[in-house]
Amino acid sequence: MEEISYTALRITILGAEIKNVDFNIYKTASSIFKEDNKTNAKTEQVTLELLDHMVANTRFEKANLIKLDTQGYKIEILKDDTQTL
Repeated sequence: MEEISYTALRITILGAEIKNVDFNIYKTASSIFKEDNKTNAKTEQVTLELLDHMVANTRFEKANLIKLDTQGYKIEILKDDTQTL
């Protein structure tokens, strides 16, 4: 298999605006959404970042591929995206 040398991996929490939110950490997944039932999730305060800002802070001129795992938050993430997509 050919090695891909021009890649970057960035794990971040994206949203439509920069703001602090509670991030719920579950055993099988994590989300800014709370579960309806009692889960004993750990909670951390995190700051949402904009997709445009995240991509602009890489060494690349533009992104050729972006993988998003949004846990149902895709529309919110893409609302403020004006340059990346």
